[in-house]
Amino acid sequence: MDLAILDNLKGYSNTFMDPVLWSPYVRRVCQEHKISPVESIRPGLTGTYPTFIVNEHRVVKFFGRLFDGEMSYTVERLCARLVQTYRPFPTAELLAWGELLPGESRTWPYLIFEYIPGISIGEKLAYISHGERQRLAGWLGEAVHALHAIPLDDEISGILPKQDPIVVKNRQRGSKRHQEWPKFPQSWIPKIDDFLTFTDSLTAAPWPLHLIHADLTRDHLLGHLQNGCWTTKAVIDFGDALVGSLDYELVVLHLDVFQGDTRLLKIFLNCYGLDKSEYALFPYRAMRAALLHQFNLFEPYAGSILSEAEPDLEAIALSLWNPSK
Repeated sequence: MDLAILDNLKGYSNTFMDPVLWSPYVRRVCQEHKISPVESIRPGLTGTYPTFIVNEHRVVKFFGRLFDGEMSYTVERLCARLVQTYRPFPTAELLAWGELLPGESRTWPYLIFEYIPGISIGEKLAYISHGERQRLAGWLGEAVHALHAIPLDDEISGILPKQDPIVVKNRQRGSKRHQEWPKFPQSWIPKIDDFLTFTDSLTAAPWPLHLIHADLTRDHLLGHLQNGCWTTKAVIDFGDALVGSLDYELVVLHLDVFQGDTRLLKIFLNCYGLDKSEYALFPYRAMRAALLHQFNLFEPYAGSILSEAEPDLEAIALSLWNPSK
């Protein structure tokens, strides 16, 4: 079996994290970068791309043709350098990079990171107290502000994808794409076009653009929980990073890590430094950004009280996103 099996979605889904398939290639990469002896190879957390942990010491991440892998490789390599330079928060150090099967029609670029021992916060979120979550929200506000303060030069702007074309494309499709999302609150769909029209005026005063992670989920915050205290050891996976705005960044974090808790949202925004004059329109900006996001962020709310038969999306926006409560 060779890597050609990963050229189609079915083969990829079944085998992209298969250590039997990948071990010879991981060993080849390790030999190229003088990582020896290779005593153990195991899969990392399942994500989008094949990722393997070597000797509990290094992480080798491969990028294929599916899911725009070449672009994600370029973006993640750039962002790793930027984060290591500016240090907005701890992250896994990028140690090496290269290309598997160079010169062939099917190449696999790869990155080698240091291995950060620990767990994702999602594995322990249920055991973290509200007080500890408040402390985390404050830390994240400061850390994300520091990330967004990284200067956008011509190189960054030339490499990173832009949020605006994604949002414009999704706006043009209206509610049609939501019908294709599994576990999306179906009762919202007849109301979406009206809500987007109602909030179209917000684009006349866009928020500043930054380097944004764009995928700050529970899986991408690594650390450890000891005596009830969570310590973040690394923020990982910049493959979806964009030139974008705070609202597009925050909707992922709020719905996934904060689980829609507006008390945590308020702490985050205070520590981030968002001017309170922005609070009144923030719920509508955030709801709009979530509806126009490239991923379905509302899957956990399917079947909840928020997906009632006759939803009012303005009221739902205030319920989910109002930092003044």
